[in-house]
Amino acid sequence: MTTASAAAARRVTYQLETLWDYDYVPTHDELATLYETAKKNQWNGSAAIDWSRPVGTEGPVLNVQMAFMGTDFFPKLTEEQRKEVEIRVSAWRLSQFLHGEQGALVVCGQLVNSIPELDAKLYASTQVVDEGRHVEVFERYVKKLHKIYPVDPLLKASRSPPSTSCASRREIRPWRSCSTTSCRTRAGT
Repeated sequence: MTTASAAAARRVTYQLETLWDYDYVPTHDELATLYETAKKNQWNGSAAIDWSRPVGTEGPVLNVQMAFMGTDFFPKLTEEQRKEVEIRVSAWRLSQFLHGEQGALVVCGQLVNSIPELDAKLYASTQVVDEGRHVEVFERYVKKLHKIYPVDPLLKASRSPPSTSCASRREIRPWRSCSTTSCRTRAGT
């Protein structure tokens, strides 16, 4: 991790039990079929997508005009300004998808650890690769479109680990109140 990206990184500690299966006896025949199918149908985001195609100012982006329908400002913009709004809003929206895909990648990786049966672990590992590919493709596309925007605070809060601290919960959801003695003392009540 670079020094510049260290500020964007977030360390989250989880206690996760890893289960090992040493008998290697298949427990779910259908998982073997799914695993073989997943291996056959893997695709490479670097090769399967024509990354030379234009996007952004030279090509298509998400149509965000519906989001601004009925506003006073959007119709007053020039075509060039509308295109810039479309590019930036699209990059922001897709950045949030990208952050979500990274969350899916992390969760899938943890799932492989926690599944007891080996055949289920093998199949779950294909999902890890799939989520990794999603992160790769979204990252590449959003960077080509404009830039990757930071994770939205509401999305970030929804992915935070559960906290036992009432104060921490209020930082995320300030409308929640707590009646424990420690919270009432801190609040001066």
